[in-house]
Amino acid sequence: MATRRRTATTNWASGNNAPDGPTAIDNLQSAKDEYQLVDYVPGLPSSVKTLPRQERFSFFEKVRLGFLLIVLGIGVFIDRFLTRKWDKLSDLLNVYGWIFPKPPTTEIWRDDAFFGRQRLVGVNPFVIRLCTAIPGNMKENVNKGRESLQMVLQQKSGKTDFTLDTAIQENRLFIVDYDILDGMKDEFGICSPIALLLVDAKNELMPIAIQLYQTGENNPIFLPEDPSWLMAKLWFNHADSSYQESFSHLGVTHLLMESVDVVTHRNLTTTHPVYEILAPHFLYLLAINTLARNQLINEHGIVDKTMSIGREGMFEIIRRQLVKWRMDEDGTLPEDLEKRGVVGDGILPGYYYRDDALLVYEAIRKYVHTYIHVYYDDDGNNGKLQVSNDAQIQAWVAALIAKRELVGGGCEIQGIPLDENGSTISTCDQLVKILTSIIYMCSVSHAVTNSHSTNSTASSQPTPWA
Repeated sequence: MATRRRTATTNWASGNNAPDGPTAIDNLQSAKDEYQLVDYVPGLPSSVKTLPRQERFSFFEKVRLGFLLIVLGIGVFIDRFLTRKWDKLSDLLNVYGWIFPKPPTTEIWRDDAFFGRQRLVGVNPFVIRLCTAIPGNMKENVNKGRESLQMVLQQKSGKTDFTLDTAIQENRLFIVDYDILDGMKDEFGICSPIALLLVDAKNELMPIAIQLYQTGENNPIFLPEDPSWLMAKLWFNHADSSYQESFSHLGVTHLLMESVDVVTHRNLTTTHPVYEILAPHFLYLLAINTLARNQLINEHGIVDKTMSIGREGMFEIIRRQLVKWRMDEDGTLPEDLEKRGVVGDGILPGYYYRDDALLVYEAIRKYVHTYIHVYYDDDGNNGKLQVSNDAQIQAWVAALIAKRELVGGGCEIQGIPLDENGSTISTCDQLVKILTSIIYMCSVSHAVTNSHSTNSTASSQPTPWA
């Protein structure tokens, strides 16, 4: 792989290549010189100062990527030559042809059921939560349109006495609230919508109301029978895809994990057990992110040209959400689902991301637990080390929680399971939780938000990085 490699079988107990052996320590000092964190953009996760030679794409990876780009370029040229002019919305389908086949979603993207499925099995299934009360910013509109909304509820539920209170009591009402985007309209042209969704009589999640802004005049609530309902859904999806690409994808699985990658190289020798379990999940991460900073999120780069919010809009979304992100909640799947109220018997049927991800998360956790207990024991039994006595682990944890700085500093990750002193860890359980979260973010979470092959939103922009 492209990261620093161990050159011999690990000998934990002794020898030059042991994690605390002289050769390993010398290599670690070299790594501190090569892997340095800098504050690329204020308020965003720190990034590697310069790409270390070992992190560059291999020759074969360059050939593979080059071939893909050539094929894509030829396809774009052919399709542009054959594509007719766009005069109306339906003409957009002209872009699909022999090179780029028409996706099946072109036939169903207007459907409310599809809109609901996007919240559950699309590229951003991390936001929906159980609605236990109508948010204050939506109450006035809901009260004004209660009669019309009541008709929608009765139609979707198949019951004449079904009300909003009934939906809440039966755990059938869900909400996606993008209050994090409030105030971004004037500068970035993005709304801050709230959507209410109901599990209907067929156990399908259906949108029943959308409000496009948190506050302000001329801010109505849109219902399925309104003439502007499709437009409301499009504006909602524009906000959803902007958040997804900015924070769910770029902010967490790329930029935040890059800072974790760097401090791992700076604080753990290549023969350290924690380094060895993490290294495969960092493969090409620094190279991909460096390429993104040079060509995608650079000024006047691809993001500025293809996303309506541009790079400054992306950065603003990341800044706003990063200060709220916690490893023990947002970065730990079972706790995240629990916090959003989307676990339990009969809660939110069809939430296949949750169902599948929990299985993979548990497999990762069990693997990490078994692996760590090969080397560590809380009481030091059977000649194993104690986490509390491992200086490299303690230095690594310190870097994970250290504040970001213009040069140097750490990841500034909140919610790491620490001891009461707020600066160390002392148990295998704490270490397992941290490693499980990092591996999950780099693998499952990234796969979902980057290349999840369910019916993606018709109004979202394409993913510009891997």
